[in-house]
Amino acid sequence: MRSTGCAGFAGAMLAGASCFLWIGASYAKTNARLPARNHDGIYAVHVMTRLGSCYKVYNTKIAVTGGQVHATGHALLRASGHIGPGGRVSVTLRLLHHAAHVAGSMRGHSGSGNWVSQSLACSGKWRAARQS
Repeated sequence: MRSTGCAGFAGAMLAGASCFLWIGASYAKTNARLPARNHDGIYAVHVMTRLGSCYKVYNTKIAVTGGQVHATGHALLRASGHIGPGGRVSVTLRLLHHAAHVAGSMRGHSGSGNWVSQSLACSGKWRAARQS
């Protein structure tokens, strides 16, 4: 039996999903040498589940530095992937043994796309808007 909390959390990201609410000073120092990209910043992400039993709506924040997507604020969440210079989004989020694959595009300070989690049997859409 899978946990509803993990199912909703992992399946519902951009981003797919998390509690990335904060970027610490040590994080900024570590990534200061990465080249800035036009999509760098903090984004508010609205995630909607279309298929499956993951949370139907989820709101979160993500950080992008040097085009790389970062999960901050939740010790067990791992993000790998990037937003390319042309705005193409390709990210995998992992929480424990669950994964969500996120794809889409960014234009200006906003973007949208789809996500799918095979391990949770959920999928849906996301949209994001840059906050800073």
